[in-house]
Amino acid sequence: MLAHAAALAAEASRFLSRWLVRGALVYLAAVALLAAFPRLQALLVYMHWVNWPLGDLATPTVFGFRDGSVRNIRIPTTDGLHIGAWHIVQESPRARRENGASQFPRDSTATESPGALLKWRIQPADAVFLYLHGNAGNRAVSHRRAFYQSLLASHMRASRRRDSSSGTGDDAGRAHLLAFDYRGFGDSARALPSELGVRQDALAAWNYLLEQGARPGQIVIIGHSLGTGIATALAAHLAESDPTAPPPRGLMLLAPFTSIPDAALQYPLVPLHLIGMFTGGHAGIQDWVKSKISVRLNSAAALPLVSCPILLVHGALDAVVRIDHSRALFKALTGRSTRNALNLDLDSLSTEATTPLHITPVGELEGTVYSAVARPRSAKADSATTHAPRSVTFAEVAFGGHDDLQVHAMVRDMMAVWLRGLSEP
Repeated sequence: MLAHAAALAAEASRFLSRWLVRGALVYLAAVALLAAFPRLQALLVYMHWVNWPLGDLATPTVFGFRDGSVRNIRIPTTDGLHIGAWHIVQESPRARRENGASQFPRDSTATESPGALLKWRIQPADAVFLYLHGNAGNRAVSHRRAFYQSLLASHMRASRRRDSSSGTGDDAGRAHLLAFDYRGFGDSARALPSELGVRQDALAAWNYLLEQGARPGQIVIIGHSLGTGIATALAAHLAESDPTAPPPRGLMLLAPFTSIPDAALQYPLVPLHLIGMFTGGHAGIQDWVKSKISVRLNSAAALPLVSCPILLVHGALDAVVRIDHSRALFKALTGRSTRNALNLDLDSLSTEATTPLHITPVGELEGTVYSAVARPRSAKADSATTHAPRSVTFAEVAFGGHDDLQVHAMVRDMMAVWLRGLSEP
């Protein structure tokens, strides 16, 4: 009996070993395939082939918007493509009372007269937001639409508080929000996204807002997940291309990462996150794997070039992009640690702490807000131009996940407080 049991145990062990070896070989083949074919990496990084939800993006009312509050547009890029976008407008409380349901043209732009188009022009008193979404799905995904509503509601709260304190009532200007799809996403041009391509798309969206009358100092750039890397790259590009130009009004990053290679080693849907398990966390092997990832979007290197106030928002329960990334970015910008942060090479970043770290608990369980002031290095290494100190705020949401940050009262309150503290548009 004992001999038979021992034989069964030995056979089971051999069977398990064979399948473990086969599994390891398949895993190594998958990693080698990804390293050899950057186009496959792009399919996993951007996931633009997940075109969800279905529906006519040219008719925003299909997705629950008030008729006339959203204008569907096509924006040309510098490389000859077109990207689809929604220009969302929220009226001020006084305008809503005086003009009834809506004063804006209907969704279709085919029959708009020149006079009607003037209603979409951005005025000096208006607030302007540029939203860059994450991977997979288009601009109509439900959690993205929920964020648009939360952001505009937070802006209205900030405006009312600012106007009441200044004695101007509720005569704040309108709010404009531009949400667009990168190439390959939604109804944008059918093209494989690339790091250069999505940066061109972001710059095209920025230029569209300028063409509509916005000034750089009116625009708050907002990115979520993958969009944080693109938003940071855009803000850094603006600072580098013209160091003397006014910076954006602010940069808001929701669930940001330090870089795509850092995030890829932890991303649960990509087999690379198993490397740490198989190699025992061997840094040399992990660095080699990261060097083979073609999409970089290195926010840790680009953020110090940004010359406007920065807000980082991250959920402690985020399983897609771990909160360690925001902690590392906050430390890279301010030199101040919150808690455990990723071990990054920060030699090229300004990490000297020159100001105190302010820590504000939110409620008993909701989360914590950290704030400090960082002085970025010169916009160009050979330039004497430096920017004034800017604030860096990090909101750590205790029970926040990856796509649900907008449902948390702490996040809505934090956005209103942060927006109210920015310079006037």
